[in-house]
Amino acid sequence: MVESFSDTAVARLVRSRGRVLGAPEREREAATVAVVAALESGLLRQAARSPDVRREVPLHLTLPDGTRAEGSADLAYLDEDDFGESAWVVVDFKTDLEEGAKDEYLTQIALYADAVSAATGLPADGSLLGL
Repeated sequence: MVESFSDTAVARLVRSRGRVLGAPEREREAATVAVVAALESGLLRQAARSPDVRREVPLHLTLPDGTRAEGSADLAYLDEDDFGESAWVVVDFKTDLEEGAKDEYLTQIALYADAVSAATGLPADGSLLGL
């Protein structure tokens, strides 16, 4: 992950990848706006400074009733507070958060954070990032 970028560089990359995928111009423009907004978010800026960043993290958690929850977090990174305490931040990207977080997304990200905490032995918080 890079600490700095330019809108022009993002637009060039999106245009190139968009052509390969056959995406229409309006989709490429929307993708450019979404990527720039995501890169400017505090969450991704924090992740850029992290010593441990994971992408597309497969997660598994057995719930108290024996149900097995599985999923894939878009991003997880280790964050250290001012006192030297480490915790994981688990981020899930969503494209439909305009009206606010849906209950199912809040449940999903809470389960993802629980799975990361169970796997690492460290606390974990979940965040949704609207694109």
